[in-house]
Amino acid sequence: MNLLSFLLSGLPADGTIAAEVAFMFNEWYRPDCMLDFPVGGSQAMVQALIRGVEKYGGRIMLNSHVNQITLDSSGRARGVVLRGGGTVKARKAVVSNASVWDTVKLLGNEAPAAQAAIQRYTRQAEETPYCPSFMHLHIGFDKTGLPDDLELHHILVNDWSQGV
Repeated sequence: MNLLSFLLSGLPADGTIAAEVAFMFNEWYRPDCMLDFPVGGSQAMVQALIRGVEKYGGRIMLNSHVNQITLDSSGRARGVVLRGGGTVKARKAVVSNASVWDTVKLLGNEAPAAQAAIQRYTRQAEETPYCPSFMHLHIGFDKTGLPDDLELHHILVNDWSQGV
């Protein structure tokens, strides 16, 4: 159960909500449902995510070290300041791929309302349990045209106390 829960949420069973497990079991046992490798490998999934971001006006910036996330006076993220002084303004949102603990260290604005938001974000980060770096991306794919003999991927845990 710990392994299944880890595969679903990145946490052992005692940290995974029952609703998530029940939902996934319900999905897995539907007719014609399967768990397989993505066509084109994991890179194809990354490329699809990039296409989606760009389709809706987003921009992916690689090798762009962020020194600060700028906040407006109410505490809403409005952009970033890059190493070297460049800035990028956000139209809708700032998305961080850093951990919640590292992201909160980047928040900056001296306005009192923004300071209250920063304190709230910091408190939420401090209350978030640490988990080794982990990401799950659950996506449904149309299997039309895929070979019937695709193998499932596997994971092996030799010692649960060592983690996955």
